[in-house]
Amino acid sequence: KFFNWTGICVEPNPLFWAKYIHSARNCQVVAAAAGENRNQNFDFVFRGGLGGLVGDGFDNKQSQNVEADTVTLQTVPLSEVLDELKVPRVITYLSLAVEGAED
Repeated sequence: KFFNWTGICVEPNPLFWAKYIHSARNCQVVAAAAGENRNQNFDFVFRGGLGGLVGDGFDNKQSQNVEADTVTLQTVPLSEVLDELKVPRVITYLSLAVEGAED
């Protein structure tokens, strides 16, 4: 917004899609979950903006009764997203949020 940058926002949570599209950011929103491999299944909980990956190694545990808000998503390799959008070979800035794996 302030630095005239362009970018890509890969976001699996539909609550944020409109926010990014209608914000002053100059980014293309990719409604997907990035992962190492294509079509890898994982559970994701949508708890407003506090959602994330579900599993024993993540902040959101199955034992926390998150099943009601949990969906199974499939991953898309980040390399495929970058190739399809013809991202330059040199990236000046990269910000990565690993939802649910912050601890």
